[in-house]
Amino acid sequence: MDNSQVRAYTEKLKRLHRSDLPLAIRATLNDMAFDVKKNTLLQSADKEFILRNRTFFRKVSGVKKATGFNIQNMKSEVGIVPHGLHAAENLTKQEYGGTIQDRSMIFMDQARISKQKQKKVRRNSYLGTKGLVGGRPLKGYGNRSRKSNFVAAAAIGYKENKNVLWKTKRGFTLYEIRGFKFSGKGQNRRANINAVPLASFEYNRNVRVISRPFLRKASMITHAKQINFFILNARKRIDKALQ
Repeated sequence: MDNSQVRAYTEKLKRLHRSDLPLAIRATLNDMAFDVKKNTLLQSADKEFILRNRTFFRKVSGVKKATGFNIQNMKSEVGIVPHGLHAAENLTKQEYGGTIQDRSMIFMDQARISKQKQKKVRRNSYLGTKGLVGGRPLKGYGNRSRKSNFVAAAAIGYKENKNVLWKTKRGFTLYEIRGFKFSGKGQNRRANINAVPLASFEYNRNVRVISRPFLRKASMITHAKQINFFILNARKRIDKALQ
């Protein structure tokens, strides 16, 4: 670090106990790693992503602290530690770009709180929360057309307050039946259905994502603070030595 104040503190530390300079540097590296985890990672992620759960990145990020007294080999590390979470494992693809494989389920805005993309999914929009009407309430009803079968499923879903899981060519679509009634008579009788799609399910669906280097950007924000961290830790070592 090419800074006159830093050099002055470094010279003072060298004249103290031989461990004071390594300890100050080690503490600086660790302070920077924890600053990324606790502060700048969330700031960077907030600019790169829609954050529906602001505690997620803190839960899946981790720090490996610098150790020892050899300044040349000293380093701290900060990054994503998945802990078995599939969403966390995919963050590597977000950082560098790539393909997220088997993105089977995608919730739509209608399934989210206030129908807003940046909000969490409503609890009763999750698969199975309200109970399901399968895509085949066919048995026992004869040879219905696909359209007639959906009307039957929607009628059951509305009456029993269940969602409808409807089979598509590639997978399934989850519908919430918010309204159902018949109008007209005889051949003019029609079903008026308010079926709101909540989520789509596709087998072997892969999603291509562009590079969003959120972790690198967070590290660079913290990197700009390194002089302040070093001066703070140098002062601590000097004050302790003078006690």
